[in-house]
Amino acid sequence: MLKLATSENIESICLDDPVRPSIPYTWRVTPPNFTYYLNWDLSHKLLPSDIDAVCCIALQDKIPTTEEELLNGEEGENAIFYTVWSKQTRRKGKGREVLNQAMEAISKISVTRYVTLSPKTEMAMKFHLNNGAVLLKENELTFNFEYKLP
Repeated sequence: MLKLATSENIESICLDDPVRPSIPYTWRVTPPNFTYYLNWDLSHKLLPSDIDAVCCIALQDKIPTTEEELLNGEEGENAIFYTVWSKQTRRKGKGREVLNQAMEAISKISVTRYVTLSPKTEMAMKFHLNNGAVLLKENELTFNFEYKLP
C-alpha cells in the first residue's frame, strides 16, 4: 500500500536509503517535497524493516544535475525523482511499483515534467530505461531520465 511519509516517520522510512543518504530527513517531507513508501506490514508501529520501497520527489523550477542543485532548487512544476529504491530481498518489482504509484499520486497536482536525478550507475540506467524513461542528459556524476506524464 502506497503511503505518504510525514515528519514523524520519515527517519524510519529513509534510514537505509542507499541512493541519497546525505539528504536530511526533514527536507524530504518539507513542501514542495514528497516521500512515498510501500510497506508490507500494517499491523504494528512502522519499523525500517517493514519498508518495501521508497520514492522521494522534489517539485522544482529547473532540472538539477547534482545533489547540491537539488537541495538549493526553487519550487516549480518539474517533479524530480531523486531517490527510488527497494529491498529486493522480499518481493521483486517494488521499485517499479512505488515509482508508478508515486507518479499517479502526484499527477493530481500541476506538474509539467517527470525527471530523475539518478546516480550514474548501470543499475540506475537499466531500471529507468526498462521502466519506459528516456535518457535526457548524462552529467558528470548523475543521469537525468525523463518519463512521460500519465
